[in-house]
Amino acid sequence: MDTVTRQLSNLTASTLCLKSKIRHRLVNIKDGIAGRKATRAHEVTHESWHPWQELKRLQVQENVPKELVPKPTWEPGIEAGYRPPYKPWRYYFFSLVQWHNETVNVWTHLIGSVLIVLYMLHFHDTMDYLNNPRAWPHLMLGVCSLICTSASGVCHLIHSKSAFAHYVTFSFDYAGAGIYGLGLGTCILFYTCDKDMVYYFGRLFLPILVVCCATMCFCICYGKVKYSLHHHHRRKMWFVISTVPPYACMFLMGFPRYVRCYFLNPNPDPVDVQSWHLHRYHLITFFAATFFFVSHVPEIYAYGEFDMLGQGHQLWHVFLVCTMVFQLYATHYDYTTNGERSPDVLANLPGYETCLYVVGILILTDLFLIVCASRIARQVVDEEHHELPRCAGSDTVDHQRRREKRSYLEASTSPRVLRKSTILQRRVVIRKL
Repeated sequence: MDTVTRQLSNLTASTLCLKSKIRHRLVNIKDGIAGRKATRAHEVTHESWHPWQELKRLQVQENVPKELVPKPTWEPGIEAGYRPPYKPWRYYFFSLVQWHNETVNVWTHLIGSVLIVLYMLHFHDTMDYLNNPRAWPHLMLGVCSLICTSASGVCHLIHSKSAFAHYVTFSFDYAGAGIYGLGLGTCILFYTCDKDMVYYFGRLFLPILVVCCATMCFCICYGKVKYSLHHHHRRKMWFVISTVPPYACMFLMGFPRYVRCYFLNPNPDPVDVQSWHLHRYHLITFFAATFFFVSHVPEIYAYGEFDMLGQGHQLWHVFLVCTMVFQLYATHYDYTTNGERSPDVLANLPGYETCLYVVGILILTDLFLIVCASRIARQVVDEEHHELPRCAGSDTVDHQRRREKRSYLEASTSPRVLRKSTILQRRVVIRKL
């Protein structure tokens, strides 16, 4: 009898000890979670009130090689200098003053935006954009150029957040390129092309150009989403082919004037000659920019040597800004010499207020295309994220590790995941006890 009583008392004591240990462990887990939440709240409050401290902290962040970033953000010939993904958004905005492989790309477009604004203020003294409807096409070119450079600059600043952010931000970049093409085509229609081209195509040119620019935006976004991972050359082919129709329309509208000047007229008009000289500069810089954009020279011939400075995309940005500035000068000269159209020519041109309508239509169309491209991009990212590798190898293993890292980082802040992890920790404690 005494033995049974002793065993019961020992079992009761061990049960109470086990309960106290479990309670102690659960309290420690709860206190740890509460402490982490308090620390996060303190950090957020501290950072929100002291952005300069956040800036100094972010400046010491080191860049990473391309193996540690999502594959869609890779660039041919660029081996290092990438910013780490899945950071807070403020990290990428503050990276404007850091040194990485996108720094020059961002600053070339920001400086280009400032130059465009300064040149537009300079031309405003002679063109009076607000009170002179004839100057609205030139104002439209300046605004569209500013949209293009600003969208591209912001895109290069924040696209490294994730693969999905990369696709979406570059869709805005491509939409800005289409809007810029529309602004240039409008100036060519109202200022540069001769009266014969206006007579035949004056009413049809802007609708055709809007369709071409919208198609260009769709094709570039589709090529970006569809072929970024495995077919880089096909993506470039989609880019180049989609830009041919709008710029071919502009070329066919403006070029007959200079063909007639040089080849059909024995005594060319000095005004046409000077206009061709000005347009020649932006054509040269445009073709140079296209060459560097397509070829990725010089980084493809020296991998890792031009990660930070001197890469082909940076040269593309520089030449593109020069192209925009030369186009502003050339179209301003055409405005002063050829902008005053005769009544019979104006009868075949759309109204100057049409410039605002076509820009609004193209912007709405591009926004719709961006939404469609974002949905496709989400599907592509999800498929790439969940699909298991079909064969074993170093590339698939590294890619699987990146997927696991991304899954952990994206889910770590979810309240549902935090609750689930707490329950799992409690079960592990009970099993150990």
